[in-house]
Formats: sequence, structure tokens, C-alpha cells
Amino acid sequence: MESMSPQNVTELESKPKGWTARVWNWYLSNNGNWLEKQRGILILATIMVAAVSFYSALHPPVQTEVDMDDFSSFLTLNTIIMVISLMILVVLLSGVPLQNKFCLWVLNLATLCIMFFVTVEYLQEIAHMSPDTWVNETTTIMCFAWMLLCLLAAFIHTIFFIIWVVRKLTRTRGMTRNNDSVRV
Repeated sequence: MESMSPQNVTELESKPKGWTARVWNWYLSNNGNWLEKQRGILILATIMVAAVSFYSALHPPVQTEVDMDDFSSFLTLNTIIMVISLMILVVLLSGVPLQNKFCLWVLNLATLCIMFFVTVEYLQEIAHMSPDTWVNETTTIMCFAWMLLCLLAAFIHTIFFIIWVVRKLTRTRGMTRNNDSVRV
């Protein structure tokens, strides 16, 4: 059997073994450059979401009956969407470097929250405008599937972020211990 040189061993260790390893390596190496390049587009998109939320609060959907509970629910969802989009806008306009993993995680979660709440609001308003709050089954299934997909993506991003933080902390502690042992 042929012996492996240190270079060959390093090459084998650096190659991802499966799709989860490739995804993990991509997540760790993704430093936000793509987000930095798209900052202007993201700013425009967030301004549009905030403007649409603002407009729909001033001109709510016409309903056959005025129900204050339904209107209050609509207004709450609409306000959540507008505030989250404004929060994203503040982060993007503040000049915070988007290479920061925490910043990326917050922006990802905020965007997924907006998509989730827009879907909830859409489903709710369709139900309020239709006779007897009937919504066709396909629409309901698609909306719930989309909401579950948003929750799943938020969960996965959070798991990746937690693992990244734990690894960062263990590396920092390891470096501190090594420095302490060298000093002794």
C-alpha cells in the first residue's frame, strides 16, 4: 500500500464527505460578500415592503362587515411586517459590515419573519373577504406549506448559527488555554 504524503492527507481531510459537510463548509466560508454586493437591492426591497405595509394600514381591505377583532389582527400583523422591514432597513443603511455572522443571522431571521407574517396576513384577509370565511383547500395547503418552510429555514439558520458560535467559543477557549500553558 502506498504511503500518503502530508499534502495528500491534507487534501483528503479538506474534501467534504457528504452534502451536509458541503453545506456546513459553505455556511462557514460564506462571509457575506454576496450580501454586501446586493445591499442596494435589499434596501429597495425593504423600502417597498415597508411602504406597502404602511399603505395597507391606511387603506385596509374592504370587508362586508366591520369586525374590530379582525381589523385589530390585520393591523397587528401589518405593523409587525412594517417594523421588521424598517429594522432590516436600519441595519442595511447603518453601514454595519454584512460579513458579520450575527448580522447575517439577524437579517435572515427578519426576512423569514416577514415572509411568514405576509403569508399569515394573506391567508387571513382572503378568509375575511370570502363568504363564510371559506378559503379553497389548495390555497390553504400552499400557505401552510410556505409558512412551515419559512419556520424550517429559520430553524436551520439558527442551528448553523449556534454551532458556529459554539465552535468559535471553543476555539477561543482553546487558544486562551494554550496561551496560559505557554506562559507557565
